[in-house]
Amino acid sequence: MKEMIYFDNASITMFKPGDSYNRIDRCLKECSSLGAGPNTTSMNAKRLIEESREKMNHLFNNNEDWDAFFGPSISFFVNRLFSLFLKKGSHIITTQIENDIVKEKLQSLSEAGLIEISYLPMSHEGNIDLQSLKASFRENTTLVYTSFVSGVNGAVIPVRDISNICKERSIPFAVDASLISGVLPVDLSESKIDILLTDCSRNLFSLNGLSCCFLKKELGFSDKFFSSEEENLSLPSLASLSGGLDYIKTKGIYNINNHLSKLVEVFVQNLIDIENIELLSGDKNIPIVSLKIDNPVNIASKLDENYGIMVSSGMFGESGAHRMLGIYPEGSIRFSFCALNTVNEIISATKILKELIQ
Repeated sequence: MKEMIYFDNASITMFKPGDSYNRIDRCLKECSSLGAGPNTTSMNAKRLIEESREKMNHLFNNNEDWDAFFGPSISFFVNRLFSLFLKKGSHIITTQIENDIVKEKLQSLSEAGLIEISYLPMSHEGNIDLQSLKASFRENTTLVYTSFVSGVNGAVIPVRDISNICKERSIPFAVDASLISGVLPVDLSESKIDILLTDCSRNLFSLNGLSCCFLKKELGFSDKFFSSEEENLSLPSLASLSGGLDYIKTKGIYNINNHLSKLVEVFVQNLIDIENIELLSGDKNIPIVSLKIDNPVNIASKLDENYGIMVSSGMFGESGAHRMLGIYPEGSIRFSFCALNTVNEIISATKILKELIQ
């Protein structure tokens, strides 16, 4: 079997660091549901949840102003947020690059006549006209929701500027930080956002089926946000997350970001002069590079089937960002890296990619 090179980490990290696999194994043998017991195995499960929450609070520098909740997915938290903040007649401001699940949910509410939506125009680099943002607020605006970065080219949204504008108007601001968690430092103690969501299965290295929501206590929704859902969490995913967070703490978030930036730099340098492709990279600190290329799905299939190189291709749930970049409906090939990837993997993959294209 050919050795796998995995470059689809913006979807989910395939490989886990350190002793995460041992922790998953121990969890399967020693933890049961919180609903079981009370006995040793259910107490082990409760301890695992609280230890993981404490580690998340540490990574995001959460002071006592925020509550942290675990749930099965970003969609779970998005649905809960929208049910709390978007009542009939509400208005939400969001961006063109939100993933299709979020946009479809909002569109269904809009088509039912329940809410109004304003989509902010953006540049390819992720820049938003802040004057347009200010002009978008209405008397019935109840929420601003954005991703932190584009899932296609890694363009960074000006979250700090948006949060300042929202704070001036006392409008809650929710951010999906899934693609920067474990990549860039996030300091909640200094942040003016109100809700931060993250999928733990990206660069936080959990197994699939685990997300986290940080919610400002001053919003007054914490009691409504918490539910028995944590009793049904994937405990192996929490065990994997715990191992991933220990790895990030040991390596250091700045060292990880320097490594990821180096991977992006080598990848771009190796392909920048190649004809027939256009590199779509919004920020060297974000380990996401997509390629505008003919037949992206076909090229991705060849990378997978013939060489064991795993990437995303087509729309991968990001049709809005592809429209903005002018590559809809054909889509792109996305290479997304994690801290476990190496420069040698980048060199091998770009060499093969050149051979396929030229």
